Amino acid sequence: MVAATSLGAACGGPGTLDAHALEVRLKRTLERDGVPMESMTCPKGQPRRKGDVFTCEGKARTGAVVLEQVQQKNASGSVEYAAVGGVLEVAKIRDRLKEEAEAAAHVTVDVRCDAAGPVAADGQTFNCDLINAGDPTDTIRFAITVDTHTPSGFARKSVER
Repeated sequence: MVAATSLGAACGGPGTLDAHALEVRLKRTLERDGVPMESMTCPKGQPRRKGDVFTCEGKARTGAVVLEQVQQKNASGSVEYAAVGGVLEVAKIRDRLKEEAEAAAHVTVDVRCDAAGPVAADGQTFNCDLINAGDPTDTIRFAITVDTHTPSGFARKSVER
C-alpha cells in the first residue's frame, strides 16, 4: 500500500523534513489500516531533496518491527511511503487462500477474513472463512497468524469445519 502526504509546511529546520510529523503520520496510517503501533522513528535532519529515499522503523504492539520506505516527491516536503517489512496486506492472504482452496477442491470459494483492517503486522492473528460458493454450509475456518519471514507471509491452522 502506498500513501502520500505533504510535510512542506512542517519542516524540521532549514531545508529538512519534520521527522516527528512524519512519524505521527506513518503511525496513524498504520493504525487506521489495522496495525496497532507502539512507536515509529524516522531519521532526524533528513534534507528535503526530490527523489531521496529513506526508511522509518516502527514497533507494532505485537512486537513486530515495521519498516516504512519513504520517498520524497519534491524538494518541498511531499513524500510517498509504503510498508516494506513486518506487515502484509490482508487481500494477499485472501487471494492465496482462495487460489489454493479452489485448486485443491475444484470448487469456487469466497474468502472472508475478520482482520481489523487492510494490513496486518507480524504476530497479528485473525480468522478467515473459506465458503463453498455452491454450498454455503460447506465452510472451513482458518486461524491466520501473519509471519512475513515465511515464504507465504502467514501461518494458518484449520480450527473448524
